[in-house]
Amino acid sequence: MADPKANQQGQVTTFGWPSAADVAAQMQAKHAAYRAQQKKLEEATAKAEAERAREGEAKAARTREATQTSLFWHDIKQ
Repeated sequence: MADPKANQQGQVTTFGWPSAADVAAQMQAKHAAYRAQQKKLEEATAKAEAERAREGEAKAARTREATQTSLFWHDIKQ
């Protein structure tokens, strides 16, 4: 009968603590989840920055157009 506290790979007791391989696997899974979240965050940030840039370009275009129209009418009045 196997010791319930024994590591199943080599039947080495870990005194109730998880084996190094189990800890490593757990940490790899956590790191993979972290990287997935990090990637989602980076993509969302890039998307938001691109949207902000597009809005800025549109506002600049509207400002240029308004300025040109204003200058046009100013020149006509003089």
